Amino acid sequence: MDAIIDFDEVMDFLKNPPSLEPRPDFTKIRELRKHIVTALAQLQCPQEAVHGWSGLAVDPVAYQLLIIRDVQG
Repeated sequence: MDAIIDFDEVMDFLKNPPSLEPRPDFTKIRELRKHIVTALAQLQCPQEAVHGWSGLAVDPVAYQLLIIRDVQG
């Protein structure tokens, strides 16, 4: 049940993030957050096979709603 996550694997998933230049705004920050959540979801997690480690970057309440939806549906 243990999973070893290689640092290089994480770097591959997180490479080429969206830019916040010249000035951060709501849309740019949302795209960066989406990029991080998508990357973390691709990493193998022993507790959550579908969403991976995306719970680290998602609001806890929203993440719980995702989990409940998956269990019910």
